[in-house]
This record gives sequence, structure tokens and C-alpha cells, in this order.
Amino acid sequence: MLESRAKDLEPERIEVASKAGFTFRAMQSPLHIPLMNLVSELARIEDRSLPNKLLLGLPIVGPADESPFFEPLLVPAKLTVSQLLLGAPARRIRIVARIEVDATHAKPELLSAVFNKTMAEVEEHKMGPPLEEVDVQAKYGNHYNIVQRYGIEQGVDELGSPKFRCIDNHLDNQNNDAAERRQKVPMASVAHIVLMIRALYASLKDHALDETWDLVGATEDLKAAYRQCPLLSSQMRVAITAVWTPHSKKVQFHEMYGQPFGAGHAVPNFCRIAEWAVRAVRRLLFLVVDHFFDDYFLVEPKCLAASAVWAFRRSMHLFGLIIDPKKSQLPSTVWRALGVHFDMQAIRHSPRTRQTWYTYTAVPETVIQEWLPSGQQVHLVELFAGPLALDTFKEMLSNRYLIHFIDNSAALGALVKGYSPSEDNIKIVGDYWLRAASRKLFIYCDRVESKSNISDDPSRLNVEGIMASIGAVYIPPCLEFLEQPAPNRDPTQWFGGTVRVRRLREALFARMAVAHSHSSVHIRPDARRA
Repeated sequence: MLESRAKDLEPERIEVASKAGFTFRAMQSPLHIPLMNLVSELARIEDRSLPNKLLLGLPIVGPADESPFFEPLLVPAKLTVSQLLLGAPARRIRIVARIEVDATHAKPELLSAVFNKTMAEVEEHKMGPPLEEVDVQAKYGNHYNIVQRYGIEQGVDELGSPKFRCIDNHLDNQNNDAAERRQKVPMASVAHIVLMIRALYASLKDHALDETWDLVGATEDLKAAYRQCPLLSSQMRVAITAVWTPHSKKVQFHEMYGQPFGAGHAVPNFCRIAEWAVRAVRRLLFLVVDHFFDDYFLVEPKCLAASAVWAFRRSMHLFGLIIDPKKSQLPSTVWRALGVHFDMQAIRHSPRTRQTWYTYTAVPETVIQEWLPSGQQVHLVELFAGPLALDTFKEMLSNRYLIHFIDNSAALGALVKGYSPSEDNIKIVGDYWLRAASRKLFIYCDRVESKSNISDDPSRLNVEGIMASIGAVYIPPCLEFLEQPAPNRDPTQWFGGTVRVRRLREALFARMAVAHSHSSVHIRPDARRA
């Protein structure tokens, strides 16, 4: 259906694009606005105005353009756009001087990478051709803002060569200070992916026993994602990008046509497109898909995965969104998303149940008295719930994968790191992970927003709320271990006893002695302190 409608609407696409704003035309945007408008109507996508707004471009300074996709959050601007432009002349002198100084300290390969990437964007019509400062002033007068482009090294590619990313510094040139934020963007997380997997697995029912219906995951990534969203034409003057040219040893300037990576508003502006595309393919093609910025992840049964990925790619092509094939992950049982490896076999062979159990208790006074006096102990209470749950549900929690959701950032950080500088924290964290290790639990800890936390009611001693509505079964808390002081643990037992620790220490000192054989420092194998 999309194929035929896109073809029928092609003449209209060409006509609409010819009348679009300057940036849309300059970047030769492939966005199929008439098709996007049609899909918005067919799929009842909430942000109906987005396609037509893309014709003119979206702003990066002043009030942010709002979307029904996002939630209200007002962060006032520190500068007006008029103040930003009035201070632009002095700011330009400072930024150019900084670029010249930075060029004397930066690695030549980094400077070359930034320049080459910029020229590649010029060839792809994402930025304008090089300009001298007199050319920029002739077009924009004295009221234009420049932004420094610099590069950072980001690991290596598949050949082992260093990878570089260009960033436009819209903080230093105060564009971000002149941007009024009006919304926050709800972002997917690892927890969202897990919920997608579990929901799809639960829906398979009898098919779950058929290996051809085993779940697999795949990912797609947009190419130069932010540049695919046009910049508001009237705001090109605040995004004149300054780049150091290694061969001529001077600064050259470029007009920006797409959303610049580094501008605060560029994040929600692009995420509108990404979210629009996800809702379109979900509702029209029934794909199980979500996104994190420009990273898309799909979960499908093995027998449907190839067609699902093809349908997603083809839909994005018809909408005019360009996928980077180099970053695609084909459907696989073990796949990676958001820095986490997902093993779908572990999910398939996990026992299923629809029963929910819960417990709750006040922290015993004997435990609280052991804590150091503090004005804020909420995170300790949140941490205490961890080993409490492992003790209470120990009959069902052993030798399995487990996801632990926490709505307190301090408690989450301590559990993830397995350490805290706070003595109280580290005692509870140690108890938690020692329990996990002894029961062969593979635990992944992640954050859950308080309003999405179903344990919020029982934590407030309310059992008539959501627990009652889902038919959850109460299990009395097991406190017999937590009410007792933590036992003294001999760390040598972790390494196989005192005899083995002594041998390991002697071997360590022997190696150190060899490594420092030419040093004047003598290291005794029987030394008691390392």
C-alpha cells in the first residue's frame, strides 16, 4: 500500500519540495512530505503538523517547537535571540581566536578528520560551500553567530583505524543559552527493550514451543541522523560553522542546512522524526520496534524477522529517511542494543508464570541504629529492599537471569558499581551481591521511573492499590538474616584460603622483582604490605 501511494504522490512531493524553505531545498531533502501527511492521517499519529513543519525547518534558538509526543518541562532561556545577536561581533572574535589556538595543540590527524568530514557534508548538501568572513558579512550583515566545530576521537573502526566525530559547540557561542526548552523527551532504555521482548514472548502462547517462532533482535541506524532534519531557514545566521583548514592554516565558514549536533533544540527536533517513524510502522505494519535517538531496535519471531526488517527499511526509504547499512545488525538470537547484549535463548527457556508476588516491611529499628546518622536515608531504604527481596523470594530466585528495577539513582549506582564510598551503602551492597553469587543469579539492575514502579504502593504500606488490582500474592518478608549484624568475612576465602593467598602473593612479588630488577628498590617476597 505504501509503495503504490508513494508512487502516486511523487509529483506532489516534487512540487511541495520546490516550494519549501531554503534549507529543505538546499539540502535536497528526500523527505516525502505528502506521504508522511497521508501516513499521519491513516495511522492517527498525534503529531500531525510535523511533516509540513519540516518543509520550513525547526528552530535551534528561541522557544522550542512543541510536539504532542513529549512531556511538558519549561526551562527558560538565559538570553533572548536579540541579545544573542547583539553580542555576536565580540563573540566571533573570541571564537576565531580560540580555534586558532586550539589548532596549534590538536593532533594533525584530528584536524584533518574534522576538515574532511566537513567537506563530505558539503558534497552531500548538508552544509554550504566554504565562505570567507567577508562573504558571510555580505549576506548577513553584522548580526550572525558563528560556532566552533571541533572533533573527538571515538574508539576504532572494524579495521582498527581511529574514529572521529564532529561536534559543533553551541554552548560556547551561547546559542543554547538563547534556547527556551519547553518539553522533555521520554527515552527508551534497556528496560523498554526487555518489556518488548517479554510482551511479545507472552503473546506467542502455543507458538512459544516451536523453534521457528524463537525471538530474535535486529537494529538499524540512521545515517547522519540530525542532518536529515532541516534547520529553520531564518536561523541559519546563528549556526555559521567555523572550521580550521589544515592546508591553508586559517578558519573557513559554512552555512548549516540540517540540525547541528551540539545544539540543545536539535535533540527534540530530531526525536520528533524518529518517534513519528516508529509510530507509523508500529500502527501500519504491526512491527515490534522502538528507538533511542537514531538507533532503532526490532524484536520479531525468527520466521517473521526477515520480512519485518525488510518492511522497516523499505518504509523508512519511502518516507525519505536514510538508513546507514554499515551499522545494521541482521536478526540474531544474540544481539546488541544500547551497549547491552541480549541472549534470546535465555528468555525462551525461562519458565513462565503470570503470577505476581510481593512483600513489604518497615526497616527494622535494629538495622537503622547501625546506620550512620544522616539527614537523608532514602537510598539506604531502597538498597535494603534488594537483599530483603533475595531472602524473601529465595525459593524461586536461584540459577536464573534476573532484572532488578530501582527508582532511586543513588541506590542504583551503588548496586551497579558494587561499591560505594559510604560505609552503610557498601555493607548492604556487599550483602546483596554475595547473595546473588551464592544463588547463581545473573542480575541486571536498571532504573524505573517512580510513576512506573508497581512496588511504589506496597512500599508505602498500601496493599489495596495496584497489588490488589493485579491479583498479587503477599509473601511475608524474611528478615532473619538482615536483622543480624553482617558476619565478619575473611577476604582470603574469596581466593581459596590463606595458603593459596600466600602463594599468589609470593608469585606476585616475584614478578614485581623481575620487572624492577634494574631498580635500586629491593622487594622482599616475604613483605607483608603490597
